[in-house]
Amino acid sequence: MREPGSGCEIRVRTTDDSDWRLRLTTGTDDRRPTTGDCRISSSVLDSIISHARDEAPNECCGLLVAAGGLIEQSIRTTNLEASPTRYRVDPAQHFALIRSLRGTPRHIAGAYHSHPHSSAALSPTDIAEAFDPDLVYLVVSLEDSERPEVRAYQVRAGAAAEIRLVPEP
Repeated sequence: MREPGSGCEIRVRTTDDSDWRLRLTTGTDDRRPTTGDCRISSSVLDSIISHARDEAPNECCGLLVAAGGLIEQSIRTTNLEASPTRYRVDPAQHFALIRSLRGTPRHIAGAYHSHPHSSAALSPTDIAEAFDPDLVYLVVSLEDSERPEVRAYQVRAGAAAEIRLVPEP
């Protein structure tokens, strides 16, 4: 759990390749997942896999919304990289989601992206760009298109730890 008022700084590369920084501060929030199990709606998993297939051969990306410890919604976002090996969530879509969740018990619990031609392991770039240790990072692999694989991670101090996905109806 974070101390009230703690936060993290994220660097966002804009479409014109300029950089800007945003400092996010948070209050105490014990609803965020910690390393362990990740409860997720089965329909969210289906939606993420569908998104990955729709965007192939490029990587897809999106955000995960949770309430009460359950990831209950995935939000498709534009991959500003439009690449088979890189992704970048559109910051405008990210901030619009933050605004829409204000005053609700729901929060952004993580992000997801696909690996169309490789395993569902986080790449060194994925780990280096993971900006919040409290977020869950899901990766869907389409390496075997008949049997997509989805894995979940948390990244702390530059190290990825896999967490168990627990699908719920």
